[in-house]
Amino acid sequence: YLEKVNSVITSFEFIEKSGEVTAPKYETDERGYILASDKKLCGFTMYVPSAYKVDYSSGMVSVSRDDGTSINMSTATYTNVDKEKYWEHRLGELEVLADRTVDGEGKEITTVRTIATEVDVTADVFGDAGGIIVKWASAFEYTYSLGGADYHVYQVLIRNGMTGYVFTYTASEANYATHLTEAKSVLSEIEF
Repeated sequence: YLEKVNSVITSFEFIEKSGEVTAPKYETDERGYILASDKKLCGFTMYVPSAYKVDYSSGMVSVSRDDGTSINMSTATYTNVDKEKYWEHRLGELEVLADRTVDGEGKEITTVRTIATEVDVTADVFGDAGGIIVKWASAFEYTYSLGGADYHVYQVLIRNGMTGYVFTYTASEANYATHLTEAKSVLSEIEF
């Protein structure tokens, strides 16, 4: 099929844009926070401060700030496992993604560093206000290097009824502490 693929590629035509491109309008609450999710598609309602822009909103929601800080939330895709197995699987995925280095003995090592694992945050984050039913929520914190940059992640696995969700806050090491409280506030106000 290479010949057919090449004929498709050579028939691409780039044209000048016409008309005006306008940014989508998002519903806001009384604080000016943006509704970044569609509960019918993803199963939850998530509002974020107006400093974030919505990068993607469907079954998964992804928002980011100008400095590269991001918040993502989606239904868990690796299911029917306990928290420990989920984290073990996630760590394996990260080790493939993250930069690898060689230690002093010549052994290849990953630059993923687990800071805290399986911290129960159910009561701290969700409490029992508003009738939110969260069976459990566990936080994991880790850092990794990719493309020469260091990233810091706060990730929370949430079980609401029979559905699992993953909330991920990612920032450069330099920006992590700056927006962490804000990210936790966004998490605590999510409605299922």
